[in-house]
Amino acid sequence: MFVIIISAVMIGLSLGLLGSGGAILTVPALIYGVGMNEKSAIASALFIVASISLFSSVNNIITQKIAWKNISGFAIPGLFASYLGALAGSYIAGYIQLFIFAMVILFAAFHTLKLNNHAIQKQSSLPKIIMTGFLVGFLTGLVGVGGGFLIVPALIILLNLPLRQAVASSLIIISLNSLVAFGRYAITFNRDAIEFNWLVIIIFILLGTCGSYLGQFFANKLNPKWLQQGFAYLLICLSIFTFYQSIKLI
Repeated sequence: MFVIIISAVMIGLSLGLLGSGGAILTVPALIYGVGMNEKSAIASALFIVASISLFSSVNNIITQKIAWKNISGFAIPGLFASYLGALAGSYIAGYIQLFIFAMVILFAAFHTLKLNNHAIQKQSSLPKIIMTGFLVGFLTGLVGVGGGFLIVPALIILLNLPLRQAVASSLIIISLNSLVAFGRYAITFNRDAIEFNWLVIIIFILLGTCGSYLGQFFANKLNPKWLQQGFAYLLICLSIFTFYQSIKLI
């Protein structure tokens, strides 16, 4: 139970502070902390992160921090792609998903480290925005990542949104993509008579939501660069561990 509590709060803090990292932390926590298999962990993580992101967006919606017009071209393709990714994920082995997950984490780490180094540029073309949204959505469905580590940099670099607005907007995109992907996994689980551990899921959602609001509170008080760098180094360690575990499953 202690592992569940700490993991859930850390997941919420990550989402609140950086708008990313929820599923990247949730999937390993469910596998190694709770004992779920890979597919159950991925599907459960999608619902957990979608719920935390949605609940955490209430204040952002009220305070009008979300760039609705800017993110539509990014979010809509992701909804279709997340369904396709979840469909593909239903038919590949769990250890392959875990391996891909480890590679995605490593990519996220290096991408996060470079986030502060991009030059100011004009808003990118619509096709580039659509393709990026599609890629993020597909990865969300395939390996259960919310995609915030890609969404936040993409919103900053492609749409020139300020960091805080990008973080707030990313939570909405994460929740939509994750819910669609979870729905596809739920169809497969129902067909195969696989049950979700709803008690664990609800605990993660409740504690994670509290952690997210705590993260939003501290977000304006802490140096974003330090947060991103610390998170990136954590991801590097996590990717190495996850890669090792995926090799053991072969």
